[in-house]
Amino acid sequence: MKSSLRALAATLSAFIALSAYAPARAQDTAPPPGGATITATVIDVSSELPIAGAAVDLYSGDARVATAATGADGSVVFANRPAGIYHVDVRAQGYGAGRSDDVAVPPGTSSAAIRTVMQRAALTQGPLREIGRVSSAARGQALQTSSTINADVSIDRIVRQNYVRYGDSLYVLPGVNLSSQDSAVGDDLALNVRGIGTSETQVLLDGHPIGPFGAGGGSYNLQLSPFFALRNVSVIYGTGAQGIYGVDAIGGAVDLQLLNPTRTPQAQLIQGFGNQGKMESGLLATGTLGRFGYALENSVSGTYGQFAPGMRTQTGNLGADITSANIAANTYPVSAAYTLRDDLAKLSYAFSPRTSASLTYYGAYSYDDKTGNGDNDAVAYEEQYYNAQQTIAQAAGAPIPAPDGTTPCPPYASTSTPAFPIATNAGNHCYTIGDYARLTSGPAGGGPYRFQQDKVIDYTLRLTHQAGIHVFDATMYTDDYSVAATRTLSPSESRFVTFGFSAGDNVVTGRNTFGVGLTGERQQVTGNNRGKFQPVLGQATTNYYLKDEFDFSPRVTAFANLWWKNSSVERSTTFDPRLSLVMRPTSNDVVRVTAGRGDDFPSVAITGNVADFTDPGAVNVKCGDLTSIGTAPGEALQPETATDVELAIGHRFHADSQVQVSFYDTSIRNQIINSQFILSQVPSLMNDPLFQANLNGVNGYLAKFNKACPQFAVNPLTSAGQLAPLVTVQTYANAASGRYRGIEIGGRTRVSPRLYFDYSYDVQSAYQTGFSNFFLLNNGNVIPGAQISGVPLHKGSIGADVNDGHGLELRLDGFYVGPNNGYNRPSYTFFNGALTKQLRNTTINLGVQNVFNQATQDYGLIGLGNYQPFNSVFLAANAGSIPPNALAEGSERFGLAPRSIMLTITQRVGPSGAR
Repeated sequence: MKSSLRALAATLSAFIALSAYAPARAQDTAPPPGGATITATVIDVSSELPIAGAAVDLYSGDARVATAATGADGSVVFANRPAGIYHVDVRAQGYGAGRSDDVAVPPGTSSAAIRTVMQRAALTQGPLREIGRVSSAARGQALQTSSTINADVSIDRIVRQNYVRYGDSLYVLPGVNLSSQDSAVGDDLALNVRGIGTSETQVLLDGHPIGPFGAGGGSYNLQLSPFFALRNVSVIYGTGAQGIYGVDAIGGAVDLQLLNPTRTPQAQLIQGFGNQGKMESGLLATGTLGRFGYALENSVSGTYGQFAPGMRTQTGNLGADITSANIAANTYPVSAAYTLRDDLAKLSYAFSPRTSASLTYYGAYSYDDKTGNGDNDAVAYEEQYYNAQQTIAQAAGAPIPAPDGTTPCPPYASTSTPAFPIATNAGNHCYTIGDYARLTSGPAGGGPYRFQQDKVIDYTLRLTHQAGIHVFDATMYTDDYSVAATRTLSPSESRFVTFGFSAGDNVVTGRNTFGVGLTGERQQVTGNNRGKFQPVLGQATTNYYLKDEFDFSPRVTAFANLWWKNSSVERSTTFDPRLSLVMRPTSNDVVRVTAGRGDDFPSVAITGNVADFTDPGAVNVKCGDLTSIGTAPGEALQPETATDVELAIGHRFHADSQVQVSFYDTSIRNQIINSQFILSQVPSLMNDPLFQANLNGVNGYLAKFNKACPQFAVNPLTSAGQLAPLVTVQTYANAASGRYRGIEIGGRTRVSPRLYFDYSYDVQSAYQTGFSNFFLLNNGNVIPGAQISGVPLHKGSIGADVNDGHGLELRLDGFYVGPNNGYNRPSYTFFNGALTKQLRNTTINLGVQNVFNQATQDYGLIGLGNYQPFNSVFLAANAGSIPPNALAEGSERFGLAPRSIMLTITQRVGPSGAR
């Protein structure tokens, strides 16, 4: 820690010294005859294809000094330019407007390069949202994204199509899967990329991690995902994010890119109204005043979804008792109330054309009523009908007992026989099997007073300085992320407080950019579970890197990212290289080949916690089977290690019509799995003080087993060694290997200047092997070599966008999700749309989610989900007791929220389209 801080302090000292030195140095050289040649290149951020026919305006300060259109190679040349500060504004059909950073052309410079990346627009973009500002001064860092497979979600698309949060919108991307999906509009949400795992996917804010990190631990909850403060959301696939940022993210990463200051002052006021009680208000202001730049934002949005606040009876919890007293006991307020807030203040100051600093505050908050978000389960009619049939079979022709133990009804003879007793205010009444299922099915919530609050507060200081061919960059940040939940009278909370830093130097020459630096983060994990405080845990990583980008020719570029990563959790160092070769055989084609290796260290949350052994009185002894007696931290865990190979091929047909096909193959060793393990397999736990305290005595583990099990009546258990093979603890182990392969296809076809289609399709194969028989015995639904549950093999989308050339635009996107999906339902489709009218400074938008009301459910329906098969080890050990269908195993099916409509009005103040 001390050495890392000393290195950071030295880098900051260099900033101060070079800030004073660089301007004087520039005055020592006379300008060359004829001035400098500035070359501007415009490329597509996702495919790395050059953008031909883009209009490029060259600015010197605030004055436009030249205009030209890019050629087939995406570049344009401005010759004989005097010394000064330049930037370019770029416009291209089918893309959001782009603007580069300022580039200093000092006296004595003969040439300068500006590369600007642009994102294909899904909808017309407002002037505040800037895309890909990339200059030669920063290209060594920013253009590393061209060596990765990545996908972007336009914030304007999220706003226009009435998404509740940006987390929901990520599911439409190829290879992106959401865990914990249900029918609620504001419940917990976790993300995994390519099926690799939620803790293996990192959420970033302007390129640095936020929230938990480490394999096997927690993940950032996308329940907390407001979007007004963002200009873009980018998903980076595979080990690409680890290669760029050094984060523990072998599955992928989501980079939340915040608004930046704009060149001219401007503002937006956004107000929306919709059904399901939805409203949203946002105020955004950006600009530059002299050397001072700012980006400010405040927003709030909320909805009650399909559950307006009201009293609801949980009929699925009544059982066979529908008396008024039991109904009253199971009737309580229910709501899906969900509120999101965020605030942004990003301030920048230019000490000189080559030296600047920025300070960012970002705060996001969510409030969620869990009675209607996540705890809105229901027992399906079919489930209760099936359960009634099993009750009949078990009765074997005898009358079925009522809740009070009497048998007032005749034995079951047919579906029309009133053979099922139910307690009413007038005593026991007899009902048919259908009536019984109707009266005992329905909502089955978890109870009243269930709420959750998530928040993240982040402060970031960034300093940049350019001195000749050197570009220095240093960042420090502190991040406070917490989740506070109330499920009982005693609340629970998890909190992750992080301090992080990065410092580096990019050396930029004509054909090569070389970077060296270090990054690190220190995180403190605290929390309590229903009032029981957990120990304070700390984890840290310190990483060193070398990066290089070399242009062999205008058609061939190589990228190298070499990381040495050290973790305090394992006290070990790993070497993670990533190499990419980008080839452009023609101006319309690009081929990228990448190979990488990444490591994901275990989280301190699973290695540093204390063992928690169950009180002997609460242990349910299984005399002929293994008995669980508690939980324990993982021991001797090794880092998860991934190797991946990617091949991406892109082709442009004309204008912005293009296609990209990506192939990937990722193998992961030492995957960390949470499961039950025999105590004898973790012998150190037998010396745990709590285990020893629970072991002996008249009410201890040994006495309870001896009393409960006949086989110990003659030869009783007397020691921990004898008990250890009979009991299990739930803990973590490197228990599996994974293989993840797939194909991702995406592109656009422009039919005319007014009409185009976007499309995507992906196949993601995800499976695990290497499980022990013991693990399979205790995890019956885990099947080696089978597709991982919740990861659909196929996903696809197609979107149509048409405009009349006078500000009226219609967008409709359709999505297909195959079986084995996160909703645990058969394959389904749905559509989202937007109708937009652009006036001079006002935008009126009608956004619709789930246009045709497909695959909707208000509740999660227990019994109607997909049948979850069992592995052969579990089947062999439990022959005769395997659930034969989804009704028997109580599989729960979820669905989409019903159609929601939102009218949004956006009022702009300031120059339209200004940057």
